[in-house]
Parts: sequence; C-alpha cells; structure tokens
Amino acid sequence: MRSSGSVYRRCGCRSVETGRQLGRECLRLEDAGHGSWCFAVDVPRYPDGCSRPRVRRGGYSDRDSAVAALQELRSPVSRFDAPSTVSTGGWLRTWLGSRVSLATATATAYGFHIRLHLELALGRIPLKELRGGHVQEMFTRLAKGSKRRRPLSPSTLERIRVTLRVAMNAAIREGLRTQPRAVSRDAQTAQGASGDLDRGADRALAAHR
Repeated sequence: MRSSGSVYRRCGCRSVETGRQLGRECLRLEDAGHGSWCFAVDVPRYPDGCSRPRVRRGGYSDRDSAVAALQELRSPVSRFDAPSTVSTGGWLRTWLGSRVSLATATATAYGFHIRLHLELALGRIPLKELRGGHVQEMFTRLAKGSKRRRPLSPSTLERIRVTLRVAMNAAIREGLRTQPRAVSRDAQTAQGASGDLDRGADRALAAHR
C-alpha cells in the first residue's frame, strides 16, 4: 500500500458459498448507489505506541468525503496526535466512520443515535472531560421529552446507551480516554469505558422506569 493511502468502494455483501464478505470484489459495486467509500493508509504509531500503524475507515457516502477524511488523518495535526483537543462529537463521527465491517442495520442505528441524540447533547464536550453527570443529564432530557420531542422509550434509551458504551470503549483502546475503575453492574460494563458514564445513564434511566 502506498504511504499516501488509497480510496476505494466496498460493501457488506457476503458470498453465498463461503459466507465471507465480498468487500471490494462485489459485482454490484458497478451500481453507483451500492456500498460506501473507504480509505486505507499507513500512519506513524500514536504516542502510546500501541495503536496499529495501518488505518482503515469507511462508511463515507462519496469519494470526496473519503478523500477529505484521509487528508485530515494525514495532516500534521491529527486528532489522535493531540487527544486533549478531541471533542466527544468528533470522536463519535470518527469512530463510526472506522467501523467498516458493521452490518448495515447496526451502522444505521449507531449513526441515528449519534446524529439525533449523542452529538447534540455531548458533541461539544472534550472527550477527556466527558463525565457521568453529562450522560445523566442527557438521558434525563431524552426520557422526559420536550415541547418539540416526544419522550423516548426505555428500549430506545438502552440502545443509545449501548452505542455510547461501545464508542467509549474504542476511545480507551485508542488512548483518548483513561481506563476507569471497574465499578459497574455487569461484567461487560466493568471491562469497558462505561464506569462513571454508565452509572450516569443508570441514574437517569432508573428514575423513568
């Protein structure tokens, strides 16, 4: 792979014979509306020395968007080079764009939760400064509703919580958040980024069950 990176289109279709994803080999990619645009590039290791030097991200609606994201990653001041400047909204968008192997329904649900709820409520908060109180306030508002928005159901609130949890776990792996102490209600939460954030969600959701 060239150090400058590559941009390409792929999809999530699977082979009938093997069950494996066809990726860039799917014949339906001849249809301009099929699949999404992705990029891959070799980059220097992040400051923690643990992250992979090869980065692949996808889910872009057109080639120009993928090229712009590639150029941003290759710029001298990358969001990963200065984790203290990363916003929660910026990370959520970056994380979603990197999940190229997600099932279509899952990617759509994650995108819906981010655009309509998480980014609006938490997007401007620096990722490192995101706390359980912010999450509790967001879920309280979502559960109560407003003049413009209906209250969300408990099941929808739980799905939004899962989206946030998965994204924050990924932020820890990238060195953008620190690993919290394992104080939580189940093993999955204890192992991830959800510590304080998950307890904030718990407090809000418990009040509206």
